[in-house]
Amino acid sequence: MLTVLSIFMAALILAYVLEPIVERLCAAGLHRRLAALAAVAIGIGALAGLAVLLINILQRDIPMIREQAPAWIQSTQLWLAPVLERFEISLNWDEIKAALIDRVTRQFSDNAEVVITRVLDTVLASVQSFIAVVAALVLIFFVVFYLLVEWSGLFTRAGEFLPPRHRATAAALANECDQLLSQYLRGQLSVMLVLAAYYAIALSLS
Repeated sequence: MLTVLSIFMAALILAYVLEPIVERLCAAGLHRRLAALAAVAIGIGALAGLAVLLINILQRDIPMIREQAPAWIQSTQLWLAPVLERFEISLNWDEIKAALIDRVTRQFSDNAEVVITRVLDTVLASVQSFIAVVAALVLIFFVVFYLLVEWSGLFTRAGEFLPPRHRATAAALANECDQLLSQYLRGQLSVMLVLAAYYAIALSLS
């Protein structure tokens, strides 16, 4: 179950990701509280969209994985066997293939609906765990909203706890970390979008 620390860490990460949206909305003339509320709504919509996308991927790919697993294992054997022979390593490929195919078949024997239902049944095994999950999600988004509203003020007040002679250095280091982290996140998102477009086009043409 989610701990209090993990809840606040998740909220801090989400607030950091959504904060540029709040700044853009505020620059457009929207009140900061409304901008924070809109950013939280955008975040919830994005997470819900990712969940729906994941379900669709599972519905499509689980049968494909189950059907193509033997061919993938055979291709791996054709590539790996000559390499192992150079080092005089011999393997019983028939037993390996049988074990892998059996494991893949058992792991992916159900469709996406059954897999998702099984996961939800495990998470929501009791009323207490269901309430805990709902409360954690509600708390996360409330904390995200508060952090977005008070973002600049929080860092200003945090800087007041530092000795005056170190505040400028700490602010410069914090800004540098923020720039590097934002560049890293933008780069990762760009790579994911490019790979998603590439695989979507490649799989649609195959």
